[in-house]
Amino acid sequence: MEGPLVKDKVSAMISIRKTYLDLILGDDAEFPTTNIFDGTYKVAWKINDKQKATLSGLSSLEKLDFVAPNPEPGMPNEMNTSSLAHNQSFQLQSFWYERFYTNLSIYHATTTSNFTIGNNMSMDLIGTEVGLREDATFEILNNHTLAFGFETGLNSFRNKGNMPLDPSVVDFNDTTFVLRDIGIK
Repeated sequence: MEGPLVKDKVSAMISIRKTYLDLILGDDAEFPTTNIFDGTYKVAWKINDKQKATLSGLSSLEKLDFVAPNPEPGMPNEMNTSSLAHNQSFQLQSFWYERFYTNLSIYHATTTSNFTIGNNMSMDLIGTEVGLREDATFEILNNHTLAFGFETGLNSFRNKGNMPLDPSVVDFNDTTFVLRDIGIK
């Protein structure tokens, strides 16, 4: 869905999607079915003839849940995975004069993923990024352009879970090893 909020000043766009295979097959599927959902939005504001601000984002969820009522010996009775991502961006475009313009962007992203297999294998991952970017362009002559800018950002990653020492020879109902929560920046 897209349209103006204030004529010639502010416009908005929103979009939502979802998979339907999980709804069609229901709980009777004999194999894992993925449930995927995502949504996007964008709001643009024409501040004046020389400046425009835009706020945009994307959120996405992917999930897979599978339960085996009668698993073979040594196989897990269930498997669950999910991933959730959020991305946001703010941009300010400025035309300083006829041949010089800039684009300032501030962005943020977070991704969370986790999985569980049986009762003893699980992992949680969390990643975050924030940043700032400035691009400037100067058109010297009709065929010559000078472009310059900078970008800076901060990333973090966290990981924790339970994992057996040798997953190939483990009973999925027995917890043997716990990973410690770590952060990498």
